[in-house]
Amino acid sequence: MLTLYLSDSYVAVHKNAARAMRYYHPRDREEAGKIAVELVGWYETYKKTQKDAHFLRDLSQSLMAVTRTYNDLLRQLTLPVIVDLARISDIYTADDVLFDLQRLLGHLPAGCENIFAREVFFFLSRSERERFNSEDYSGRYQLWLALFDLPRQAIETNLEELRAMARNKFKDDPWDSLKMVQLLCYHEMYGEAAELAEEIASAQNQTKRNESIIQKATAFAAAARAEVLIGENKPIEGLKLVKKAQEMEIEKVDGGERNITDLFDTLTVADKIAGRLR
Repeated sequence: MLTLYLSDSYVAVHKNAARAMRYYHPRDREEAGKIAVELVGWYETYKKTQKDAHFLRDLSQSLMAVTRTYNDLLRQLTLPVIVDLARISDIYTADDVLFDLQRLLGHLPAGCENIFAREVFFFLSRSERERFNSEDYSGRYQLWLALFDLPRQAIETNLEELRAMARNKFKDDPWDSLKMVQLLCYHEMYGEAAELAEEIASAQNQTKRNESIIQKATAFAAAARAEVLIGENKPIEGLKLVKKAQEMEIEKVDGGERNITDLFDTLTVADKIAGRLR
């Protein structure tokens, strides 16, 4: 009976029915599909009117609940709504929506990690990190950390999106751009990391204020290039670059589980080179 109210023309009726779907368990896939189609229809309607952003969020949560156990419905109906909502929402709602998407990855087909990575890069590009207080507990920072848990393929597929995010921050917040270098190094994409770090350094004005970021980016580029040389079986050349990076005082990676406080650990490079020279 409750599902009948979803198509009611009275706003209060269909809105409350849609919200109640978060707690409703469809009898089978057919019923879940009918409910999901109704919810998507209301999403498109209210998106056009732009009168109730909070209700759009309610609709996405009801969609997730109704389709969670039906992978095909989740992929065909719910995922496009979540992606769209993350794009059109303000940043405070968007990060919550992206966390919803992250939780759904275990129910979605393989390859949907690529979509999650793409949307996180887009979100990072249009939002700003916390500069005056610790960002460790912000939603933005947690989404950035989530990129480290994804398979390398998800980052490779979205390499252009990653670069676009970094370039968008070159002038206003180059330290935020350097986080993308860390991500690339973590996924062992050293050539791409070196190129991006060099691009960050060259994009800065040669002023006293930018000395630190230029030095840091140049050091990271050298360390990443050293990894590339090691992969090409050129340990001596790699060792020279490691020495150059260490002279620029690259900080070591924190020993915490995932709370990495700097971008690259040159000691791992030195260990690899030492192994080649024995």
